Amino acid sequence: MSNSIIYNKKYYDKIANFMNLGEKSDFEILLYGHDYNHISQFISFIFLNYKVINPKINDTQFNESLNTFIYPTTILDNYPNKQKTKVIIFEENYYETVNFLISIGFNPFEQIYDGLIMLGVKDEPNLDKTTRLVFTGAGQGDVGGIFTYNFDHSKFDKVVEGDFRDLKPYKNGYLAIDDNVGLIQYDNQFRKINEIIIKNMDLHGFDIDPKNENIVYLVETATDIIGIYNLSTGQKIDELLFSGEKSIDKHHINDILVTEQSVYLSLFSLNGLFDRSAWQGDGAIIRLSREKKGLIEEVLLHGLDGPHTIINFADDIIFCDSLNRRVFRNEKILCEFNGFVRGLYFNGHSLFVAQSKKRRIIDTAHKFNNNAIQSGIHIYHISSKTSSFIPTPFTKNIYSIIAE
Repeated sequence: MSNSIIYNKKYYDKIANFMNLGEKSDFEILLYGHDYNHISQFISFIFLNYKVINPKINDTQFNESLNTFIYPTTILDNYPNKQKTKVIIFEENYYETVNFLISIGFNPFEQIYDGLIMLGVKDEPNLDKTTRLVFTGAGQGDVGGIFTYNFDHSKFDKVVEGDFRDLKPYKNGYLAIDDNVGLIQYDNQFRKINEIIIKNMDLHGFDIDPKNENIVYLVETATDIIGIYNLSTGQKIDELLFSGEKSIDKHHINDILVTEQSVYLSLFSLNGLFDRSAWQGDGAIIRLSREKKGLIEEVLLHGLDGPHTIINFADDIIFCDSLNRRVFRNEKILCEFNGFVRGLYFNGHSLFVAQSKKRRIIDTAHKFNNNAIQSGIHIYHISSKTSSFIPTPFTKNIYSIIAE
């Protein structure tokens, strides 16, 4: 049994816009939780084609006060037409519920919402369960290094000295690029385990082969190539030349995402104009073939300004359009800020976005009349479209970030 009554057209329009339902929606709405008081309020305003799911029951029940059937979570197993379903959560343990819904195939970017935010019962999302951030600072001296931020004590620590770029979790520790050294492996206490010395390549991003954790794809920006290294031997075993030849930083490749099927790159100039300072508006995210050694299979998005940091979550590709101060999910803008953004981490409900001191202000002054100059980390809450900010005045050039 489902209901299809709209009581308040004005309120429905607000909710439909917030959830991208469209004017005549064929989406089904699942109201998830055992908080019948707030669910009842929600139903009294609105809704079309809804079911109520209670995670604390094992069998379907009829609820007199709601005048509808209440279903257990088991109905979500092999749920029909799941892609046309939106879930609104009425639970205090919001993030645990989000993680459960993700585990059974719901998309947090477009299918999961916080009902208490939508009702106006609370103005801020629940606190994230993240306890620590690990991030890198590029540059010499005090501003460069690997840093941590402890949420419980609101405390920063510098744990490694150096001029760092990309950083990723690896085994029970981390892999990181120090521009003065190369690729370095650390344990979970930031003690050096291993390193591959790579000089004069202007290293930027890297990724670990999902088919073999001993293989790393490393962006050697100075020559527009992707070096493929074996971590066990420290040797370069192959390389990708997406432009067909080695060149002197004509494309300015800066980040890479490796999946089982493809290699994705962010680059400042698709047409190879970086060395002529004619790269504005020529930035791109491209997809290469793994099997055909660097052949461009698709240009996902062109016309960007200084794109960085490509990550994925399920089938979504997320990246920064840095100088335009925005983050994309596939071909659509996910969120916007007012500073230079580079460095992303997504944990299923919060998107951590690093912001560096504004660079090349003269290049974007014609677009924006207010540019943030402080560095820090935004915590963008997907379901409520809100964010908070942690300033990092001690380092002005954040490159990469991990939330733990």
